[in-house]
Amino acid sequence: MALLLLAGAAVQAAGTTASAEDAPATATTASAAPGADAPAAAPAPDTPEGLFDRLDRNGDGAIDAEEFRNAMARRFGRLDADSDGRLSGDEIPDNARIATFADADGHLSHEQFQDAVPQVFADVDADGNGTLSLDEMRHARREKQP
Repeated sequence: MALLLLAGAAVQAAGTTASAEDAPATATTASAAPGADAPAAAPAPDTPEGLFDRLDRNGDGAIDAEEFRNAMARRFGRLDADSDGRLSGDEIPDNARIATFADADGHLSHEQFQDAVPQVFADVDADGNGTLSLDEMRHARREKQP
């Protein structure tokens, strides 16, 4: 469960302002109502659905390891406010499980962050199929909440 921290940070990222680079190729969870002329509104960015749509860059309805790794690389860049190549103090989100990967001094280097990504991905991938589903993302968010 401690390894879900990084996934929790990814899910928590849904609550931050999404950048243009986070926009999905297609929305996977928002679809048009039958007979409607316009597609339904995209899910709110602070929901697992909104996050899932942003991370599913190829629009195939699943988040693969590459999509997850790339999202985490972008996330690190946004969190590292002072651009010193490590996260510390206020740069580590409240209630983020990612703190468990930090050094004894409370810092988390980019290398440590990236090294944790495959393990976190595997932990969130409950069915072990090599992709993350919306249900797995929802479950990760529920586990991260206090």
